[in-house]
Amino acid sequence: MKFIKYLILVLIVLFTIAYLGIKDNLDPLDRKIIEHKIYTIGDKNYEKALKEGKSIVKFGQLFWGLYPGGLAFKNEEKAKQYILKNKNLLDRFSSGWAIFELSGDYLLDTKEIKGQRYLNKSLFIKRVVYSSK
Repeated sequence: MKFIKYLILVLIVLFTIAYLGIKDNLDPLDRKIIEHKIYTIGDKNYEKALKEGKSIVKFGQLFWGLYPGGLAFKNEEKAKQYILKNKNLLDRFSSGWAIFELSGDYLLDTKEIKGQRYLNKSLFIKRVVYSSK
């Protein structure tokens, strides 16, 4: 019986720790005024979901930095360059990639880590701006 009590206590602690690691990014931001657009890359299947009217979220930093947040780009061209430069790696995870505009501001909702920008807040995908064939 003591084992079950300890197991339940450990599970409660683990769930609490996990929740604290993601709670700030569970509610996506949808800015009304955007001065500097943000673009990201994602699986081409997001395009179909958008056409069906579904809301898609790109997550910001989770689990105390273990996941740095979705990739962020200042413009479409930078995102296309990233896809071309990393095509072999990306194709391991998906058969097609697209570039999306997000619901945040590049200067306010991204951070730089080792020369690459990442989302620091969860944001909605607003529209497709480029889709690979």
